[in-house]
Amino acid sequence: MPEEKLSDAKIRNKKPSDKEEIITDLQSGVHLRIYPSGQKSFGWRYRDKFREGKLSRVSYGDYPNRTLEEARRIHDAVTSARKNGVDVKEPNTLDELIRSTVKDTSANKPGSSSGSITFDDLVDQFFANYIEKEGIGPRPYNRIKNHMQPYFGLYPVDAIPDAAIEQFMITKREEGCSEKTIGDTVRFTCNMYDWAIKQFICKVNPFNKYRLKRSNKNRKSYFSMLEIRTLLNNKENHPISPDYFLIQTALLLSGCRRSEVTKAMIDEFDFDLNVWTIPPDRLKNQKRVADDQKEPFPLPMSTQLAGALRELIDRFGNDTHIFGSKRVGQFDKTMKRTGPACDRTYDTYITGYRKLHGIENRKNHDLRRTLETHLTNLGVSPDITTAMTGHSREGMKGVYNHAQQTHLMRTGFQLWADFIDFICSKDEKYAKAFDKQAPTEELLEIFKTFNFKERSVTMLNSFSSS
Repeated sequence: MPEEKLSDAKIRNKKPSDKEEIITDLQSGVHLRIYPSGQKSFGWRYRDKFREGKLSRVSYGDYPNRTLEEARRIHDAVTSARKNGVDVKEPNTLDELIRSTVKDTSANKPGSSSGSITFDDLVDQFFANYIEKEGIGPRPYNRIKNHMQPYFGLYPVDAIPDAAIEQFMITKREEGCSEKTIGDTVRFTCNMYDWAIKQFICKVNPFNKYRLKRSNKNRKSYFSMLEIRTLLNNKENHPISPDYFLIQTALLLSGCRRSEVTKAMIDEFDFDLNVWTIPPDRLKNQKRVADDQKEPFPLPMSTQLAGALRELIDRFGNDTHIFGSKRVGQFDKTMKRTGPACDRTYDTYITGYRKLHGIENRKNHDLRRTLETHLTNLGVSPDITTAMTGHSREGMKGVYNHAQQTHLMRTGFQLWADFIDFICSKDEKYAKAFDKQAPTEELLEIFKTFNFKERSVTMLNSFSSS
């Protein structure tokens, strides 16, 4: 670690290199950390007796917001406190040392009367007026409550010092949090601030400079027909509850999102016409649509999907939902008669079931991609498969094309269910041939058996004759 007597001019003229560089100030012992991005930060590394002698790091703030003279004064206070047996890495202790040393940061004191609401207040408003009001799943944003609030709860929302944020990130790393968790926590906190600024609740976002750019990688995973055959046949007799098996089957046959199935209500189903009408508040493509323009999604069910859903209702439903709550009443110890079961419990259970079959790195959402991919390989038009999964038409198609395609969707869902039954009942060489699209006798038999155009006409004839 190189040493030199630093000055403001030297720091200002220092150019970043390809690797992170640390320079020790000969006058004070302050460390100047220069990142490849150009960010320059003051701090200190030392052997920490409170953490079994491991190396710890404290941050004093970024240059030029934090001057060299301020960093030197903070360092004197920190080293003096450490010699007196104080745990200077404890966030509140470090913040107090910084505030008491540098006068111009006194306005950042948690709970000070700066006229700004606190971080706690902002979190409460954000969850009440945005997350709950818009019906957004709170699980990702709970990172703010779990990680951020314990550290920043009493700070004014737009006056959180850089040193406190940097120390928070350092502490989280030392606690074992992954970079992804830390990055996601900061990103969701920035989303909260973006909302707050638009609502004129605060003026600045102190976390913005720490926001990591998220790489938008399109997920391409889907289940092969051989994997579907393996999961549904379960020849190894791996343990799986019948309710979770039925949910897995319903997700596969419907191409719906998990929450659309697990939170489905009994009154959404018309088993006479075999139509499931999913309300707009559970449809992702309706979240940003004005209330007066929201539309439900009528999904024509195959006979197999209708059978699976009927069984769910008969065996595992309650007064309101097809997949009923398993919670027990606090006083009478009886099963709750309303509300859906916990979909996170289903996720945990079904992920373990897939792993037992050697099928990992798959998500429930991949089942939607599975339906569209395999039906397109069977010769069904992508316009129809896209309509089956409830996706909106993009571009000019969305402006000019308002075709319902209800009968074609019904044909597609029945073809898909029959094809799955066919693959599960035949030798696995049929699944392998279809997955590879190999020009074999098995593939020829599949295409002869599952001809979409012939089936759509046949289904119309069956309706007219009945």
